[in-house]
Amino acid sequence: MILHEEEIQDLESFSGYRFCNNITTIDKEEWIEKEIRIINQAQRFSGLVYAKIPNRNRKICLTFDDSPDKKNTPKVLDILKEHEIKATFFVLGKRVPRYSDLVRRMADEGHYIGIHTQNHYDLTLLSNEEIRSEIMISSQNIKKAIGKVPTFFRPPYGALDDRVIQVLRDMGMKIILWSVNTCDWLERKPENIIHNVTRHTNNGDIILLHSYVGKEPTVKALPEIIKILKAKKYEFATVEQLLTASGYLPQK
Repeated sequence: MILHEEEIQDLESFSGYRFCNNITTIDKEEWIEKEIRIINQAQRFSGLVYAKIPNRNRKICLTFDDSPDKKNTPKVLDILKEHEIKATFFVLGKRVPRYSDLVRRMADEGHYIGIHTQNHYDLTLLSNEEIRSEIMISSQNIKKAIGKVPTFFRPPYGALDDRVIQVLRDMGMKIILWSVNTCDWLERKPENIIHNVTRHTNNGDIILLHSYVGKEPTVKALPEIIKILKAKKYEFATVEQLLTASGYLPQK
């Protein structure tokens, strides 16, 4: 069943954008519409596109986009290690060669590494061949770093249409979106990021965060997010663990 806006009773609860600085009413309406499109795509392409992954064990997934970088990615990894949390990183291929040691650290510490394209372009504006190139080059960079090729993918900006989804399907990708948007890509107050996560998280949710230069508020918010969600008896898992399926191509 496709979700329509009139079926959502409380859009403030539905969207984390309520607690963002410098947000206009028009922005808020556009972003809520985007969240609705994400849910619809996950419903229409079930088994290929995922916005959340309900399960029996109250497992949830922290995901971090746009890493690695030398400043905030190590801090995020330190926090996750301290709290014994496994997370998912959707890395930018162009940053992997420079910070391959951090990508290897992610893998060594049990985190899943997925593809977030090579250059962070909106795929709906690219040709089919350009989309394939973005995926293939990023995959090659990740393989050089960790010896494995990911099959889980997150599109920049969450931008998808039926054509892009078909190209990704043909490449063997599973598309991982999100069900909790922390707004940490805009929000400068850690307390608002904490609120956006802890007030909106439910069983099976995929939580969107970022770890790269400028994401100090996310780093500051992360320990408290983990503490509160653990107190609510949530378990943390990678996307692989939530789907109970390998997120890498079989190694030859």
